[in-house]
Amino acid sequence: MNFHLLDQAIVDHLDGHTIDGHPRPAGLTDVPTGAGWQGEPGSSAFTPYLWVDPTDIDRDAVYLDRPHAVYDGEWVVKGVSTVPGQAKKLAGGAVARLNDETLTAPAGMAITRVRHITTRGPYPDRDTVPELYVAAATVAIRVQAV
Repeated sequence: MNFHLLDQAIVDHLDGHTIDGHPRPAGLTDVPTGAGWQGEPGSSAFTPYLWVDPTDIDRDAVYLDRPHAVYDGEWVVKGVSTVPGQAKKLAGGAVARLNDETLTAPAGMAITRVRHITTRGPYPDRDTVPELYVAAATVAIRVQAV
């Protein structure tokens, strides 16, 4: 079972989805192309984005090659913006998008449940200058081998 395909399916499902009236780019553990600062940080336009981060789990220990095996995984979806309220809207919009039952599983997998666990933030990312704001939503996705 290739979990990287599921990670990418989540990103593809969120990428370009309209949240707060604008299509928002999504990336997997990195700033997506065309997002973030468009030039000099603080002196140029900033394109808000979603960042999908798989949790640190030992995916090799999961045996989804067995018939009807089930895996419950968690992903953190982060909304990143220069405005705190917008970061929270992005994370909330991503959760709504994942809960709308249209996420398509890669071949060999079936998604049987998506559940919102928690949303934290927005909180300032003090490692960025100028400061960005991040809101993080954790979702649990149950996957079954088919």
